[in-house]
Amino acid sequence: ADRIIVSAQNIRDFIQETFEIPREKITIISNYIDTDLFKPLDLPKQKNTVGFVGRLAEQKNLHNLISALEGLDLKLVIFGTGDLEKELKKHAKQRGVNVKFRGSIPNDLLPNELNKLTAFILPSYFEGNPKVLLEAMACSLPVIATNVVGNQEIIKHKENGFLCETDTGSLQDALKR
Repeated sequence: ADRIIVSAQNIRDFIQETFEIPREKITIISNYIDTDLFKPLDLPKQKNTVGFVGRLAEQKNLHNLISALEGLDLKLVIFGTGDLEKELKKHAKQRGVNVKFRGSIPNDLLPNELNKLTAFILPSYFEGNPKVLLEAMACSLPVIATNVVGNQEIIKHKENGFLCETDTGSLQDALKR
């Protein structure tokens, strides 16, 4: 290839190191957010409601997130589908955590749903350039993300969001704050 286009610095670094591609052949074009669609809306907030959007997969660390909600007066709304859905529903029930699984929704309806939340959380073990985090921020939501590659390029701790570690205790502390 004459040029490789990626959405984040961490992806560029991985490609450069793994395949020994010269840095000048790799261009970063960050994810685009339609700020005419993803913006603050004057909608009533659902009290103490945290949201997550994404695949229901191991990478997203949802077991730890659900465990972190145990004992907190918070509701979790999950938008997305995946192989772990049944397992996560069972885990939430066993922990006595209030989780609503909303499935996939059309992207043009997502801003309305995000604007109803109290906060947004992305508890992943790793990310590339998480568009959903940018979309939540464009809606002026307080955001919590794990301190991992990908998220670190977007969130500056206590400046434009809150970073925490991937374990249950750290996620719970972040949710309490």
